[in-house]
Amino acid sequence: MKWVLPERPLTPELERVFAGGYLKGADAWHLACALYLAEVPGKLAFLTLDRRQRAVARRLGFRT
Repeated sequence: MKWVLPERPLTPELERVFAGGYLKGADAWHLACALYLAEVPGKLAFLTLDRRQRAVARRLGFRT
């Protein structure tokens, strides 16, 4: 396992997340980190048990 430590604010990613739907802090942060890592969201699977987070992840193009 490896920590995600962005070298810049994740403002653009968080804006994309919130454009996809409402999420609480940590759920939004996790998706923003996934967007930061994924050049193409469809090539990365996003796993979650949270229905709302899964729905937003799908809207952003992640496989869930």
